[in-house]
Amino acid sequence: MMARRLPQSSFSPLRRQAVMNRRFCLLCMVFGCAALVWLERSIEAQIKRASTASLDHQKLIKEVESGQRSVANAQWWGFDPEDATECLQQAINTGAKKVIVPYMNKEWIVRPIQLASNQTIVFEPGVIVTSKKGAFKGVHDCLFSASLQENITLVGYGATLRMRKQDYQSPDYLNAEWRMTLAFRSCDNVKILGLALRDSGGDGIYLGRSGGKRVSCRNIIIKDVVCDNHLRQGISVISVENLLIENCRLMNTNGTPPSAGIDFEPNDASERLVDCVMRNCVIENNIGPGIHVYLNHLSDAGKTKPIGILVENCLINGSQAHGVGITNLMDTGPSGVIEFRNCVIQNTRAPGALISNTSSKAARVRFVNCKWYNTGQPGRTAPISIVAEEDEGKQVPRFPGGIEFVDCHVYQQQVQPVERNLAPVSTSGENIEKYGLYEIHGNITVTGLAGGITFQKLASKLSEVTLQVVPAK
Repeated sequence: MMARRLPQSSFSPLRRQAVMNRRFCLLCMVFGCAALVWLERSIEAQIKRASTASLDHQKLIKEVESGQRSVANAQWWGFDPEDATECLQQAINTGAKKVIVPYMNKEWIVRPIQLASNQTIVFEPGVIVTSKKGAFKGVHDCLFSASLQENITLVGYGATLRMRKQDYQSPDYLNAEWRMTLAFRSCDNVKILGLALRDSGGDGIYLGRSGGKRVSCRNIIIKDVVCDNHLRQGISVISVENLLIENCRLMNTNGTPPSAGIDFEPNDASERLVDCVMRNCVIENNIGPGIHVYLNHLSDAGKTKPIGILVENCLINGSQAHGVGITNLMDTGPSGVIEFRNCVIQNTRAPGALISNTSSKAARVRFVNCKWYNTGQPGRTAPISIVAEEDEGKQVPRFPGGIEFVDCHVYQQQVQPVERNLAPVSTSGENIEKYGLYEIHGNITVTGLAGGITFQKLASKLSEVTLQVVPAK
């Protein structure tokens, strides 16, 4: 018997499509259920891992707090990308010998952080610590600060500490110049290594004294650091003993005077600048001077120690003011030496060296094998300027001078207007004519082009002045 054939309508396209749809829905239900089960299990696993990690972190935190573990990772305290202040501050407060600030693929946004003694903080490469927007309303709020602490090391090769300078200049903030990136007051044995410090509302680094305390910072090392675009100074040195600044770049300071790359400026007669060495640094494109040494407050040798500042193998380039300035060293000021050795000063708008109101009775100012290239403005400012003038309301030296140039060279390739051709070394100020010049020694060789070279008589009254300024052969 032949099999019965089904009606043609049983295999109509509509029916076949309906069957396929039902089968597809069944498959979706099966796979959907499986996907939901997988998702639930995945979420449970993540929660379990997070819970386990949290438990692990709590265990590690307890080990740090009990002293069993000497190295802490700041993220153990719960990294918050919106505000990581508590996380980082709690890690520091444990007293761990080393705190690691790990790279989180997000910035560490913080309010002011207080540093602690006997601790190394390591910022991993790529880490950016940023001041929190809308915070730092206090005029002395700093990103990181320490007062009366010791044995602090900050290491951050490839890491950046950054503030919000532009915000602090807005009407939303009280006008101030003390919102530092790093501020150390009366601290001992501090090392700052490899960090890039940017955009503060004050100084990149501040070294001074704690309020009311008569203790200077001591034993400070700043190495391989970049200070960029700070409001007042790249570095301010107020009171310190035994300071080394090495292989650093101090640049683009602008916003409020002095706007220097670095400023040595004690605030009162009892502060000190002892054994300060700056070596192999580049100081460039600052609105103010490259290096500013302002000593008006060190007017009593009996209250401070002899000055010791050595700047060697440094490049000062592109300052909109003078390259190097030493100002207001009084007759009664401390003894000692301020020396620039093997330095190059170039492309400054004001004099390459401005030596103003220094006294032959106090610390010596020395330049050894230094070179000036195209410093000052043709016909307006000389490459090297010695000034002695009255300063209203301030003590001024009665024995101006105390300067030595050893094997120095001025290269002046700018065209000098014939009618205003300046000497490579010029003097000015009423006190030079009033009191004369004292104890200025050494030799400067001058290489000049168009406009020729003029040699100025330093003063009508000279006492022990043997400086020779001669053209290159």
